[in-house]
Amino acid sequence: MIDGLAKYRLALSKRELSLETIARYASDVLDFVAWLGAIKLAEVKSDQVLGYVESLKRRGLGPQRINSYLNSLSQYYRLVHQDYNPVGSLRLQSHRGNVLEQVLDYEELELLYASHPSGSDREKRNRVLLGMLVYQGLSTGDIHQLKVKSVDLEKGRLSIPGHGRTNGRELELKVFQVLALQEYLLVVRPRLLEQLSGVVAGRRAVVDARVEEQLFFSRSGSLALKNSLKYLFVDLKNLNPKVVSVKQLRASVLAHWLRDRDVRQVQYLAGHRYVSSTERYDLYRYEALKTQLEQYHPLQSS
Repeated sequence: MIDGLAKYRLALSKRELSLETIARYASDVLDFVAWLGAIKLAEVKSDQVLGYVESLKRRGLGPQRINSYLNSLSQYYRLVHQDYNPVGSLRLQSHRGNVLEQVLDYEELELLYASHPSGSDREKRNRVLLGMLVYQGLSTGDIHQLKVKSVDLEKGRLSIPGHGRTNGRELELKVFQVLALQEYLLVVRPRLLEQLSGVVAGRRAVVDARVEEQLFFSRSGSLALKNSLKYLFVDLKNLNPKVVSVKQLRASVLAHWLRDRDVRQVQYLAGHRYVSSTERYDLYRYEALKTQLEQYHPLQSS
């Protein structure tokens, strides 16, 4: 077991997760081990996972926290045992309502980014985009406003232009985001532009004039990223069945920020014109937890 847990910690550390997140995932696995008693993790069956879920419910835990345990265990089996996973996509199911009722834990957000593949150029582009959703809490509108000049690699900053009812702001990038953006801007994006010229032959000059300054663009040369985001979220839902939309990720980020920061600071980071727009994310978080405790079906397995 110790060797397995050490392997799990090592695998998580390679995914750019914070020490707090790694400790949280390891702690969840240890909790399951304590509940199992003499049963080894490699011998666990699905009915024992169900029994563990029932024990967590008897402790008074709600669906969101229980799903965090299940997510930790599923990741353990996927990273350590690989071909054997008795947890799979088993999760508690809550009634669908406002997207804010489905906020993800910060650890789940981090794991989405860390688990997203980055082999092909498009995967690398999508991972850069995903990082901005997870760490800067950008909206779909924000993503569409980004230009190449919005990125300052030297300062590690991202400038978000104001648009509609959203204020402009300047946000700090994580160190690993700066490195990924450097590769995207200097290597990946130029290759995507070259591929694009073949896709849109005959109207290359018109498309390039608009696309060359845009940070992200679709494979067809469109500045609209609806389809690109759609496919990205198909991949994310495979990583975590609870994932729904950009709006949900943004709500999750803002709810997390409000736990540790002043509401006015979060207002700036979110680009909200009115502080009341920011405050509803804080209020909602507690209402959502209450709703989930009162209303949920036993289990779902997709």
